Amino acid sequence: MSDSDSDCDWEDIKDQMNVVNFDPNDKIITICPSGKLFERWTAISVETRREAGQLMKICVFWLPILLQRHETGTNRWAIQLGLIPNGSGKINLKHLHRIEIVEAILRALEKGTVNKHQTKHLVAIGNMFNLRSPGVLDDALHWLSGTGEPAIRYRILELGHAHIFYTALQHIFTEFSKFIQEMGTDLERTMKALRARPAEHLVEKSEEMKERGNESFKRNQYEDAVKCYSKAIIYCPDNHIIYGNRALCYIRCEEYL
Repeated sequence: MSDSDSDCDWEDIKDQMNVVNFDPNDKIITICPSGKLFERWTAISVETRREAGQLMKICVFWLPILLQRHETGTNRWAIQLGLIPNGSGKINLKHLHRIEIVEAILRALEKGTVNKHQTKHLVAIGNMFNLRSPGVLDDALHWLSGTGEPAIRYRILELGHAHIFYTALQHIFTEFSKFIQEMGTDLERTMKALRARPAEHLVEKSEEMKERGNESFKRNQYEDAVKCYSKAIIYCPDNHIIYGNRALCYIRCEEYL
């Protein structure tokens, strides 16, 4: 389905916003970058922006949502959107589909912040979301549709009720705006923080859990091995070998989602 095909659906769903209730205790976050900051952002090379964008998505979204799973604002947001189950349940295909939608929105934001004007507009939309400005959904949809990300309007509608995709877009636009501000303010410091490896004692704990997982795997105790590998990943997400080991355990357990 194309974005134009979903126009009628969007008009119907916008009416749902009339009954959306906002928490009066929510913090209102707005940022006001200078013109020079936007110039510095657009002057960053495509390769650096791409690397930083990938690292930001991992640090801000996927580590706290998929690996650490602690009680945080990001974790609660992910549960509300249906990206992960509430509690210790396993991720299923429906969760993965919604994760793919969030990835599509993030790709659209990366594509849409190539020039200064579009980047300014993105930050303005993020502020509008946090100020509960009327018409912000229309503005955000129009901006996203102009990024070239395929069927982005339709994919957002797949999230369901207007309150759900309002919540999704508010958080994503806000976090991406903060990312732009940090990159434009101090590129070197931000890249250093994004590239930072876990502390040495965490790397050692990760290696210890990996070895325990290997021992369980040798004894054909695949479920125990999965638990050890999962803990190893939490301690040191950069160790890509562990992901492969855990995936092999899932195959041996015949767990394919």
